[in-house]
Amino acid sequence: VDLSVSSVSFTGNAASQGAGIASFGLLDVDRSVFHANDADEGGAIWTSASGVASIRNVTFDSNTSTGSGSAAVFGAAATLNNVTASQNIADSDFDDSGDGAIDIRASVTIANSIIARNVDLSLGGSALLNPDCVSGGGAFDSAGHNLIGNLGNVCVLGNAQASDQTGNPAQPINPLLQPFALYGGTVEVFLPTAASPAVERGSPAPTGSAGACEETDARGVPRPQAARCDIGAAELDDLIFIDGFDPALP
Repeated sequence: VDLSVSSVSFTGNAASQGAGIASFGLLDVDRSVFHANDADEGGAIWTSASGVASIRNVTFDSNTSTGSGSAAVFGAAATLNNVTASQNIADSDFDDSGDGAIDIRASVTIANSIIARNVDLSLGGSALLNPDCVSGGGAFDSAGHNLIGNLGNVCVLGNAQASDQTGNPAQPINPLLQPFALYGGTVEVFLPTAASPAVERGSPAPTGSAGACEETDARGVPRPQAARCDIGAAELDDLIFIDGFDPALP
């Protein structure tokens, strides 16, 4: 069964695999959010070995898994563009059986995306483990302009580009994101701060071309808002008077 969704919030679901979506066919997700879902593996999304996926302008926040893939398990080829995954927790039952926000079991092409500040509670959350991603038989295939906070010791970023920013257990990268909130949209996002290393670090290619940012962000804000688009699901824009107040950027 194939599934295509846009502008949907998946919140507070529970399952053994893929509490938001478990897919056995073609999956297309755009401008959506997965928040506070819990599963044994694939806290938000789980795809089978035949479940090819395209994930765009999607935010993963506070999802949990007792095993691996607190945000997602990709069992087949997948493409991620302008995705943000942060504050997701793997091995949430502390039994040392899981790793990583993203569990990569096939080739996953990734571009213009933030995977950072996730948590792996194995061995008490040791910084030497793998909070952001784990290569469970597959690997990321970089199309450039990604920010991965901590590659850990079992996550592979194949075809790494000079435009990629990657941290490690000794020196993780903080993406400097604002709190998870609506920011004038209909789905929550992590808006980057003005000082974020994600700001204006996305692809300079025109939207619609290979490796480029999506034309709008998860809220529908056009990209780019400055010289270049931002990495992740949300584009930093002028927020003055949205929802009747100025949220005071740092």
